[in-house]
Amino acid sequence: MKIKITSNPITPYGDFTKGQILTDEQYPVAFLNHLVDDAGAAERLDYETKIDEDYEPVKKPRSTQSSQPARASRKKIASKRKTKQ
Repeated sequence: MKIKITSNPITPYGDFTKGQILTDEQYPVAFLNHLVDDAGAAERLDYETKIDEDYEPVKKPRSTQSSQPARASRKKIASKRKTKQ
């Protein structure tokens, strides 16, 4: 697990500066989760993603081309009013 510090927290493990990257090799995972979730002083960099191998996308049927689009009406467009000078 990797996190990136977004503020300047002071913790029992020391002071951290903005932009510093911490990993679970250096600090306990519970401490890193606390910085992200509870304190809001960091953000996760790498997420564990699960891939569903059995997922099949649903294909939508193509729309039919048999229906023709309606013609536009020939309504007159009102012209802008002209101001007197």
